[in-house]
Amino acid sequence: MSDETAAAQRSAISGEMVALLRARAQEHPERIAVHDGDRAVTYRELLEQVRSKAAILADHPEPRIGLLLPNNPDFVTWFFAVLWSGHAALPLPTTVPPAGLAPLLVDAGVETIVSTQRLAPALDALRALPTPVKPPLKNVHYVETATSAKSLAEPQPKSEVATLLYTSGTTGIPKGVLLSDRNLLANAEDARVAGRMQPEERLLAVLPFYHAYGLTVTMLLPLVYGGTCVTCETLNPAKWLELIEKLRVSVLVLTPSLYGALLMARAAAAAGKPANTDSLRLCISGGEALSATVAAEFERRFGRKILPGYGATETAPVISMNRELAWKPGTVGQPLPSVQCEIRDEAGRKLAPGEIGELWVKGPNVMLGYHNRPEETAERLREGWYRTGDLGTLDGDNFLSLAGRKDDLIKHHGEKVYPSEIEPILETVDGVEQAVVVGWSDEEAGQVPV
Repeated sequence: MSDETAAAQRSAISGEMVALLRARAQEHPERIAVHDGDRAVTYRELLEQVRSKAAILADHPEPRIGLLLPNNPDFVTWFFAVLWSGHAALPLPTTVPPAGLAPLLVDAGVETIVSTQRLAPALDALRALPTPVKPPLKNVHYVETATSAKSLAEPQPKSEVATLLYTSGTTGIPKGVLLSDRNLLANAEDARVAGRMQPEERLLAVLPFYHAYGLTVTMLLPLVYGGTCVTCETLNPAKWLELIEKLRVSVLVLTPSLYGALLMARAAAAAGKPANTDSLRLCISGGEALSATVAAEFERRFGRKILPGYGATETAPVISMNRELAWKPGTVGQPLPSVQCEIRDEAGRKLAPGEIGELWVKGPNVMLGYHNRPEETAERLREGWYRTGDLGTLDGDNFLSLAGRKDDLIKHHGEKVYPSEIEPILETVDGVEQAVVVGWSDEEAGQVPV
């Protein structure tokens, strides 16, 4: 390893994502970094493209730049170009109408967006919105036409913030979560260790990159272990099967619902010649509860266990996951190597193993805070600990089980009733695929589960 590569490696470990990219390009210049089934981009080419695109963005004075792009090699290139140019990236949902995007752009103060000409009508509609909901949009760079004769050889200084991700809100505007390079890299490195990832492995990136789960676990993680990110723009499980076979994908990261869709696609193809998925080694699940039915059927059809994990946008996002060699049914696994988890009561006191309480999390993956929301940041962050708002238990082996949201707790005649204890029982009834239990106000009982 050259002195320059070693220095780049040290910078990458210390928390600079652009240093990580440069290190990978120096170590394995001709290894494929990103592939969409038709277009393959090597690490050398990716670094060259990032430097070229960064030259287009470097003169923009605002601290954040929006990315309105689907899951493809262009997103990866421009995400790193934004960081290289000294800005923070704001990945934006491509499925949200302009009226839904506008509040995010206004809150983030984004004046520049990188997008594709396919989404030009949506951007035109954004510009046409009336004041005060009209975002301060001044510049749009389309990936099809944005070129520069210059190249930005060295990354520009930027703030501690690497990306701003908006969480789903139940009322009003979603909260913007500020994540640093260190947050994202530490989480991706932890996931690499827990998943025993190897450089030759290819990971299928179906989850949207504008979600923390998609951004860290499916886009950034392969670059951390020097592998290949296989991107897919469409939520078409038949296409996923095609890519798994064609590119020999070994790591699959989906939500339980998408695993269900993959099962249906596999069943539909059973009459013909089903795709060869023998290359799959690791199948990770997160984002929602994994039903026993989907887990069992997937193992029967694909010959691989689905390993559930758990996380939150505020933790960049992974908190825990089951491992190939450390797996316990009904749990979301053990905390990642650098993550601490505690179950606490309403007074903030640590509870014993097996007792239900709120999950508190501490580690290098915990967010910097919420954008423009100091009071909510102070409420959620306590002396380095993040209060998740999720209820759960830790057993004697440090496996985490979830019991629903703190806000979803049902108090029936003064007793605590957890929806997560009832829902699996209901799902054993013939004809019931998924059950959701909520509390209904009752004058006599206080609340009844329905």
